[in-house]
Parts: sequence; C-alpha cells; structure tokens
Amino acid sequence: MNNEPKIEELQVSVRVVRVGTKQMTLQFFRQLERFELCDDQGYMVDGVTPWGFVNVVVDDVRPWILAEVGGQLKRAVLNNADMADHFKKWIADWKATIDSEERSRSTSPDGRGSPDAAARIARKQQQVEEYEQQLAAEPQRLKVHQQMCALPQLFLGA
Repeated sequence: MNNEPKIEELQVSVRVVRVGTKQMTLQFFRQLERFELCDDQGYMVDGVTPWGFVNVVVDDVRPWILAEVGGQLKRAVLNNADMADHFKKWIADWKATIDSEERSRSTSPDGRGSPDAAARIARKQQQVEEYEQQLAAEPQRLKVHQQMCALPQLFLGA
C-alpha cells in the first residue's frame, strides 16, 4: 500500500443565479419580496418551488432560500436552528407579565383596573396563544428547513 502524499485534480461545480444573461447581484437579491416558507402548522406553503439556498447576510439574517412562488422569484429566511427554546422562553415571559398585570388590576381600588389594562392583558394572552401554536408547529417547520439545507448553494455576483 502506497501512503505517499499526492495532489489530485478535482472538478467543482458552482451554481450561479442568472437574470437574463447577467449573474444575479446581492443588490438584486435584496429587492426580492420575502415570503414565509412554512404555514401555521409548519408545512411548506403550497406553490413553492425551491431553487437553492443563498448564504449571504441581508437584513442581519442568513442563510436564505431562493424560490419560485406563483411564477415570481422570492426569498425566505432559512431557520436551520430549533426555535422551540425561544418560543418556550417568550411564552413564560408573557405569562409572567400577564400574571403581574392581573395582580395589579385586582389590587386597584375598584378591583378591575383600567380598561387599558384589560386590553393589554387580552393582547398579551393572544400573543401567548400565537406562540403556543408556533411552538406546536416547530418540529415540522424544522424538518422543512432541514430539507432546504440539502438544496444546492447558489452564488450571487458582486
């Protein structure tokens, strides 16, 4: 068996996005409309044809999915990290805030508090319900995003 080091020549395929005859630029990519990749249950929305992922920072976020949606080219944030811990923390924080505000209302002179306080509590309870729905959909959403990570990486021009 020969254990001598050697250099091999390999071929590499680079996939670039073209608009007409020109390579898509980061400036053009930034102008694409954003869309949500997954619905409320965590499944990929209908009518999406993913092209690949783009590993550039836009709006302090990366990576992105480039996809055709309804005949238009659009971009979606690719969340390859599990958001469940974030949702659990947000739910706990909001519930603590609601409990605190309800205690404040009950200690007011009339025991009901202001109408503004009741409206604030209702809005926060609605936010908790939305976070709980998103948390329930997170395992499926994570599967979709992991599948998108397996797509080819696309490169943009300068």
